[in-house]
Amino acid sequence: MLHHIYGRKFSRPTGHRTALFKNLVRSLVVHGRLTTTKPKAKAITGIIDRLVSRVKRNSVNGSRDAVKILGDKQIVRKFVSEIVPLFHDRAGGVTRTIPLGTRASDTAEMVRLEWVVEVPEGGKAPALQAPKPSAQKKNSGQKKTDDNEKPLVKKQKVEEKKVKIKQSPLRETSKKETKK
Repeated sequence: MLHHIYGRKFSRPTGHRTALFKNLVRSLVVHGRLTTTKPKAKAITGIIDRLVSRVKRNSVNGSRDAVKILGDKQIVRKFVSEIVPLFHDRAGGVTRTIPLGTRASDTAEMVRLEWVVEVPEGGKAPALQAPKPSAQKKNSGQKKTDDNEKPLVKKQKVEEKKVKIKQSPLRETSKKETKK
């Protein structure tokens, strides 16, 4: 009988499996969404829910757990200050899985794992983001002195002449010749 079996092994040694789970959680925190197989997504949703609920309690142990799983202190800072406050009124279920179909190479079921609430990307809150510079038009090789002035390089006029070439004594054709 298989009683009290907890977790998934994924045919990996313990260290490899825990590193896999930590990397998946890290990439979800950094990028806000994650494309992975369905069993891997199911395996880390519990880890993510427990981590969010531990950090919500504002305890030192919750922050230490976040450092233990996420590793990098900047990622932990983003997780604690930006992501966890979005779920202050939720008791659980902070992620959703969206089925994407099967992978072509091995027909594994693929899903997109993402936060239930929209999380700002780029590590900054929407109010703190710097405005994007306006897109400047590229000049195709022409130099300008100011933005309002005309280009310094002028296009040269091309003169066209029709020249008759004899190919055979019976018919004549015309060809355009360009002069620079």
